[in-house]
Amino acid sequence: MKLLDDFFRTEFTVDYLISQLRPVSVALWDGIVMGGGVGISIHSNIKVATENSVFAMPEAELGFFTDVGGSYFLPRLPHNIGYLLGLTGHRLKGKDLVQTGLADYFIKREKLPEIEEELLNNKDIADIKDVHSVLSKHAEAIDKKYEGEETIEKIFSKPTLHDIYEELKRTEDSEFSKNVLKLWAKQCPLSMRVIFEQLKRGKNMSLKECFKMDFRLTQQYSFNDL
Repeated sequence: MKLLDDFFRTEFTVDYLISQLRPVSVALWDGIVMGGGVGISIHSNIKVATENSVFAMPEAELGFFTDVGGSYFLPRLPHNIGYLLGLTGHRLKGKDLVQTGLADYFIKREKLPEIEEELLNNKDIADIKDVHSVLSKHAEAIDKKYEGEETIEKIFSKPTLHDIYEELKRTEDSEFSKNVLKLWAKQCPLSMRVIFEQLKRGKNMSLKECFKMDFRLTQQYSFNDL
């Protein structure tokens, strides 16, 4: 369908080009970061989260898959956290984004106007090191350890989706497994299988290759309302 081709080809091309931007691109996450909002920001050189940031990849609940380059950045997050995000739609807020490696800095919202002014008008900023210098002055020190990361790594390291489910059932008395199983009950089973395979493949692919894979997947999905 031409609409599907045009829409996703344009969207993914723009998302990829953002990753190639020179000079430096900085994404300020000060609200909901989902769907297309992830696509136009996650591939920026630097990401800044605030207390208002809410990040999620809810595609499995919608019967879709983690597009916009999700097959590239999700499997590269530490402790298999990307698999948790892609397969459950689990939401991360504020400081969580720095702890999981999605954002580089946590900065209070009230400081954003000052930061934007300095980045846009300071003629001494010549390269990415200078940008980091500006942002680090305003950023809060964050403990890089995400709560429950050892459990996430253990459970989501299983070789198949079925094995992950069996491990969750085996440990369903724990608060973590109970919450994940509750989220899984809302997800589309086919989407979860596609996402799991997508993330496994994407871990060993370049960003451009992942976007090509994502695009091909979009052309195989059925959009009856279009």
